[in-house]
Amino acid sequence: PEGFDPRVGVSAEPHELQPPVGAQLVAYLHREPVGCGAVKHHRDEGWSEIKRVWVADSVRGLGLGRRLIAELEAEARAAGSWVVRLDTHRSLTEAAALYRSTGYREIPAYNDNPYAHHWFEKNLD
Repeated sequence: PEGFDPRVGVSAEPHELQPPVGAQLVAYLHREPVGCGAVKHHRDEGWSEIKRVWVADSVRGLGLGRRLIAELEAEARAAGSWVVRLDTHRSLTEAAALYRSTGYREIPAYNDNPYAHHWFEKNLD
């Protein structure tokens, strides 16, 4: 509701989201992008952070969000992380429900993202 400026808050710059320090995924349907997400590895701290998950309205309800989360978690595991964190805005209720339903639990704030109202974590067993 208040808008979003990617230059404010926690960074997710392209160079931070490319191997070996991260990864970006884009899902296509008939050559049109319909979903995306990224993971940023915090190797010094031993965890990874999921960033910028988005699914187009036209494909919501088909499980794409779950598939993106699973693939981003796999990227985190492959990078040696055993914990994944993410944050979200209070207006993104479907996103928060997705995170909870895929095993994330709400935790205290781990960053100072001005757009975040909920912070989540999942152990990658």
